[in-house]
Amino acid sequence: MNDATSTWIGLKLVGSRYLVTEKLAQSGMGAVYRATDRRLGTGVMIEVPHGTIRREPEFAQCFTRAIQSPVKFFHPHDVQVQDVGQHAGIPFAVMQFLAGGKAPQPKTCL
Repeated sequence: MNDATSTWIGLKLVGSRYLVTEKLAQSGMGAVYRATDRRLGTGVMIEVPHGTIRREPEFAQCFTRAIQSPVKFFHPHDVQVQDVGQHAGIPFAVMQFLAGGKAPQPKTCL
């Protein structure tokens, strides 16, 4: 897998719980995919950081803070983080899918 954000369609994550179905968006930090939570039968979004960002020394801490921030401060208009995980050593975040909504924009890490 050269660039984590270009090859996730079709992957099954977390013991096949999440099936990645399409790419929704690309940003400076990474890509956001639509997926199905096969356990709950619902749509979710999977956020995956770019390879160049993952190589930055402070990345792991920054990614964790960016994901934890919306979890700690609930607001009814924010997309909620539901899970986090790793695939082939690459971290990802699972968020609720709201049609027409936007993924939370993490604070700049670099």
